[in-house]
Amino acid sequence: YVSLLDGMIVRMKEELGEADVRVIGTGGWMELLGESSREIQHVDSHLTLDGLYCLWRRSLGRPLEQGSWQK
Repeated sequence: YVSLLDGMIVRMKEELGEADVRVIGTGGWMELLGESSREIQHVDSHLTLDGLYCLWRRSLGRPLEQGSWQK
């Protein structure tokens, strides 16, 4: 699976025309796959949930303190 993932990332970079793109792996499987990947520079398994939390707070008009979503 790591080779499939790396292959997709390489093709996306080629399509973008950018070789120097920072790739962040998200989700539960990235803890396993990310460490073996040549193309993934950082793994954040909660990035999507953190983003949704930030959007929810903004929709309620509540201020978001720096790092308050990372408890």
